[in-house]
Amino acid sequence: MDVALTISRNHQCRIRTTTSDIYYPIRSFPYVFFLLGTRFMALVVDSGIWPESESFSDKGMPQVPKKWKGKCENGTQFGSSNCNKKLIGARSFSKALKAAGLKIPPPEEDYDSARDFKGHDTHTASTATGNHVAGANCFGQARGIARGVAPQAHIAMYKGLFKADMNNLAGTPDVLAAIDQAIADGVDILSMSLGFGQMHYYEDVIAIGALSAVEQGIFVSCSAGNDGEYGYGTVKNAAEWITTVGASTIDRTFTSTLKLESGFVVEAQSYYLQNVRITNTSLYHGKGHSNKSICAPGALDSSKIAGKVVVCDQTDLVPSTDQWIEVSSNAYTPNKPYKQFGSYDFVTDYALDSGTSMAAPYVAGIGALIKKVHPE
Repeated sequence: MDVALTISRNHQCRIRTTTSDIYYPIRSFPYVFFLLGTRFMALVVDSGIWPESESFSDKGMPQVPKKWKGKCENGTQFGSSNCNKKLIGARSFSKALKAAGLKIPPPEEDYDSARDFKGHDTHTASTATGNHVAGANCFGQARGIARGVAPQAHIAMYKGLFKADMNNLAGTPDVLAAIDQAIADGVDILSMSLGFGQMHYYEDVIAIGALSAVEQGIFVSCSAGNDGEYGYGTVKNAAEWITTVGASTIDRTFTSTLKLESGFVVEAQSYYLQNVRITNTSLYHGKGHSNKSICAPGALDSSKIAGKVVVCDQTDLVPSTDQWIEVSSNAYTPNKPYKQFGSYDFVTDYALDSGTSMAAPYVAGIGALIKKVHPE
């Protein structure tokens, strides 16, 4: 007979991502260390995974550990054939969402399965344990070998967030159910790049689930949130038993050339390096306004710049980053535009992202390496 141990209020959950043009190279570990992580499962509880990405190829992967109890569940555009010796498990949790009367959108928006609907968790998963992918790049930028921190580690995906959850309050029980199932399946590492608002630990499902995981010897890494600019009390997932991960900054930039029809040329920071001709798209520059002209945080009105090419004056500001990895980009969902300019959609298999969402799986990957050397 099922017994309810406690009843708590549902809360809204947010993923922890901003956008950046930088990754910081790992220099502190000898290369041989990247070959470790074998037989340890890294877990991500979030928005799903894109299993066809080369980052989740099982080339060179060891056999699945005998202790593993997880499985790949069938669902919308996802089945057991999508799993392999790299992606060894994939489940989705949406009972609370559906019980609240919410519907999972159709496949062009989301999937009633473990498949990723926005690229966020495909990126975080490949950050922690992505396999080696030669020639990865984001529109020509940061070309190189993409890999996770522990590329020999297995990974299992537990999807607890759906697009409907981003604007509603149905995610709390599903996230906790995902954590509980992961513990039962036998994961060794738990990485979560999401969070709820400030609340007591006995109400916070991430704190509750993480405590159960730690009691089973599972290492837990969580994102700290991206609200630090607002001051005191903005850190999320700060329970003592969680490794709470913030983001960092560096001075690396990516530059491209913008040439107007008049012949005027602008050298500026940009994600996009390849040649492309864009027509019928407006140019925006906050001339005459000190904050808008440098694109200061919060200065631009999204309704006025949407679909336009935005030019920002050069400043001494250091751009923010999140993830430390040898090359810049990690896996992304190719079915959704990474960037949109007017009527133009730009898609990519590998993307540049930042925020504490991308920092947490870096630490989770290190946790897998340490557990391999020191399983105690």
